[in-house]
Amino acid sequence: MASSESRGRRNNWPMTAALALALTVAVTGLSSALEGWDWWLLAVFTAFVALGVAGWVRGLTRFRVIPPLAALAAVLVLLTLRFAADTAIFWVIPTFDSVDRFGELTLAGQLGIAQSIVPAAATEGMLFIIALGIGVVAVTLDTVALPLRSPALSGIPLLVVVAIPSVVQRELSSVFTFVFTASAWLLVLWVDRRRPQPGSAVTVGAFVVVGALIAAPVLAGLQPDSSGTRAAAGLQVGVNPMVNLGNDLRRADPFVALTYTTSRESGHYLRMVTLDQFDGLQWEPTGVVVDRDNTMDRIAEPPGLSDAVVRESVTTDVEVGSTVGRWLPVPYPPVEVDGLVGDWFWEPDGLSIRADNTYIRWQEYTVESAWLRPTAEQLRAVGQRVPEPVQQYTHLPVDVADNIRAATDEVTGGLSTAYEKAIALQDYFRNGDFDYSEDAPVEDGYDGDGLAVISKFLEVRKGYCVHFASSMAVMARLAGIPARVAVGFLPGVVETDEQTREDYYLVTSHDMHAWPELFFEGVGWVPFEPTPGRGVLPNYEAPVVDDPATPNVDESRPVPASTGAPAPTVRDGDLPSERPGPDGADEVDWAPVLWTIGITAASLLVVFAPASWRRFIRSRRLLSHSPEQFWHELRDTATDFGIPAPDTETARAFATRLEEIGEVRGEQLDRLRDAVELHSYAEHAGALLVREIAVGPADAREVIARIESGHGLLQRLRALLLPLSLIPRRTDESRSI
Repeated sequence: MASSESRGRRNNWPMTAALALALTVAVTGLSSALEGWDWWLLAVFTAFVALGVAGWVRGLTRFRVIPPLAALAAVLVLLTLRFAADTAIFWVIPTFDSVDRFGELTLAGQLGIAQSIVPAAATEGMLFIIALGIGVVAVTLDTVALPLRSPALSGIPLLVVVAIPSVVQRELSSVFTFVFTASAWLLVLWVDRRRPQPGSAVTVGAFVVVGALIAAPVLAGLQPDSSGTRAAAGLQVGVNPMVNLGNDLRRADPFVALTYTTSRESGHYLRMVTLDQFDGLQWEPTGVVVDRDNTMDRIAEPPGLSDAVVRESVTTDVEVGSTVGRWLPVPYPPVEVDGLVGDWFWEPDGLSIRADNTYIRWQEYTVESAWLRPTAEQLRAVGQRVPEPVQQYTHLPVDVADNIRAATDEVTGGLSTAYEKAIALQDYFRNGDFDYSEDAPVEDGYDGDGLAVISKFLEVRKGYCVHFASSMAVMARLAGIPARVAVGFLPGVVETDEQTREDYYLVTSHDMHAWPELFFEGVGWVPFEPTPGRGVLPNYEAPVVDDPATPNVDESRPVPASTGAPAPTVRDGDLPSERPGPDGADEVDWAPVLWTIGITAASLLVVFAPASWRRFIRSRRLLSHSPEQFWHELRDTATDFGIPAPDTETARAFATRLEEIGEVRGEQLDRLRDAVELHSYAEHAGALLVREIAVGPADAREVIARIESGHGLLQRLRALLLPLSLIPRRTDESRSI
């Protein structure tokens, strides 16, 4: 018997190889959503380690639970070595610090998946989730195919892997991936051809059909928008926020991006990133280089800013909602940021704040910033001087359209200072014949920020902030003024907390905005607002204010007066009146989806409960290695298929009747019958005689499989879902053997 078990364990390697091949094929389907192949190599290596360790340990022990546990341990060691070796004992034994690292990677990976535009480059967090997920799937495949002896059920985890791209974006699904994975699954069944499993196959088929019915309505709310990102994932601020800004503004229903309170008497713009590189096709940020020394407690002075410019210290408390990205929304220029989770750094030119291992979603932080108050006299005094370090920000491609050059000459011609030209460009867009429209650029095919788009925009004279900001920046460069584009949020609208009665600013997805910044020596980068009807118009012509009630305050320099510009408004749509909770419930109402899933899951539980219980009884009996329990399972299987198995009938009579009606015959049935008779009648000699007959679970499975294979599909489905053997009768012990 021992040699037979060892031989059986050795014969499991073909099944292990078939499972490894099937999982490799299924994982390959993720290539439509991910760039490169480093993730694929890691996933396949993890799968091979898990399946290989399970197969090797299975050859050393007869306990079925040990190989899956060993495989899970191997996956944990691999993950520790790859992602948390510096926190582990001897690089492979995880510690509590390793667990913390895994948690951080999981969060970063989840947010990375939500943020990325496919095909995406796999981040470290995404690689961790992929390796962990494939490792768990590999152990699941091994468990259902070998210890549970149900290879047909391996189709379920394979289906989950194959379906991932279609969940991210419908167009990413590949019929070839499904076909090849299905072929690999058939190979798994062929390797196990000695144990037909029609019931399990039907179960998998039913699971696929029901799963498709559930997924259709649930995923309907997660369909990708034209930006290629999931609408329900919140606001995605990618490496270049200009790419999706128009799509975010065109969302039908706004959702909370962030809230903030400030010590300033009015709200202010929250800038995330500056786009200073322009190749004629689009504005992009300069390549980011992580500098660990640029910490949040000592942010550098803004480039070009002198002490002559009046500044006031401002404190702003920000709570980010369902906004995913690595660029931190802060007032410009930031001086210090406190309360952030993760590693953050500032880049020296734009003072943009970025993370390399976390995201802004749900972050709560306090920003100390400077409220700069340059005067018109200071800006005019610059003249046309352009310092050498910023001359690069006047460069443009040579193929600038004639109408862009002509418009620039018309607006700025005859003006002697950079400031006068900047004000003229701003007035050209705000006080002229230009209209704000988020739909016209899409309808007329000129959405974007390249030179061709700008040329068309100046003809049509309809667009949104991207068009106004990029056009003014290009025209400013043509006029010899260093210019770039900033992307962030408008000040938002004032709301009142119903509990504390305190005011705060509510910023939604419709407050995403772009505006130009122009450089003036001694003042630095100065924001302008060319978009009509949006934002707050900066006023550098403010009068001097002398308040005798504050004799100790230096008021010899001017303070900007109110511009009278309209307050930022939100487009039509219902907005939550409270700040977003940590669960993000303000953005998406998940109640209908959860109810649908709950009701469907309950229905499936009712439908498949008898089949599950029946399978549990069968597994328990076959694992007992008792001929009597084998025989009880044989009789119940016959009962499930409508074959009478009265308690009063002996084992020999029942076996003879099965042979006569053509249900099953062969040496396995004879050995099983002889063993159960000896077990029942030979008393003390029975155990020895049974051992000599060497009957085992394989014989019982063979006889049961032959009974099942002798019936049609509908009969097998009925026997699976409505097993008659579960109807109460006399207990097993009272039956005649």
